[in-house]
Amino acid sequence: MRQLMGFISYLCHRLFRLTVDITVLLMIFVLLPGIPPYVSFSSYEPQEFLPLEGPLTRNNVLDAADRIMDGKIVGPESIASRNPEEIFVSLHGGKILRIWGPRFDHFKIAASIGPGCDGPWQERMCGRPLGLRFAPDGRLLVADAYLGLFAVDVDTGEQEKLFDNLQEIDGLVPKIPNDLDVDAEGNIYWSDTSTVCSLDEGVIEYLSDPSGRLVCQVYCIVHCIVKCGYCYYYFFL
Repeated sequence: MRQLMGFISYLCHRLFRLTVDITVLLMIFVLLPGIPPYVSFSSYEPQEFLPLEGPLTRNNVLDAADRIMDGKIVGPESIASRNPEEIFVSLHGGKILRIWGPRFDHFKIAASIGPGCDGPWQERMCGRPLGLRFAPDGRLLVADAYLGLFAVDVDTGEQEKLFDNLQEIDGLVPKIPNDLDVDAEGNIYWSDTSTVCSLDEGVIEYLSDPSGRLVCQVYCIVHCIVKCGYCYYYFFL
C-alpha cells in the first residue's frame, strides 16, 4: 500500500510540474513581444445585460419548429431562400446544399466552393462558406472564410469570384469573410471577422483586441467603369 501511495504521490508531483512548465511556456509565447501572433490585448469590462422586455421578451415561438435533415448533414451554417419551399444551406467541406419540397425532404448538392478535400481537417483547401444571400440578379452570394466572395448560379453551378482573400483592403488582408447582405441595388455588405487570424485560429481573435470590420462592395449593374462586372469601395467601423 505504501508503494502504491508513493507512486501516486510521485505521479501527481510530476503532473503538477508538467502543468506548471507548460503554463510558463505558454505565457512566454503569448506575452513575449516580437513573436506571433502580432496582436494587442486590452482589459474588457462586460456591459450589463439588456432587460428581457419588449422585442426581447421571452417566448416559446420556436417550440413549434420542426427539425429537418437530422443526422444527414454536417456543419450547417447559413441559410438563404428564393421561394417558400426551397432553401440553400452552407456546409462543412465547402458545399452548398439545396433542400426543397413541402416538407423539405428532397436535397442535393447545388455547388462546391472549393476544389474538394478529404475532410474538415483540410478546411483551408475545401473552403468554409459562412454567409449566403441571393442577389437581385438571382445568383447566390457566398462569403467563404478561406476563399473569399463568390456569386453562384445555383441552377447551373457556374461561379464567379468577386473577391479573393489574398487581396488587401486598406493594407490588411481579410482573414475571415463571414456573413453578408445585399441591398436592392445589389451593393454587398460583408463582415471581415478578423485581419490577424484565419477561422481555424479564431481563438486568437476572441482573446485579443478586435480587428473585424464591415466592407461594402458595390455591385455595378449599369455604367460600371471596370470590365469585371463588379467594382467596389470600402468603409470601416
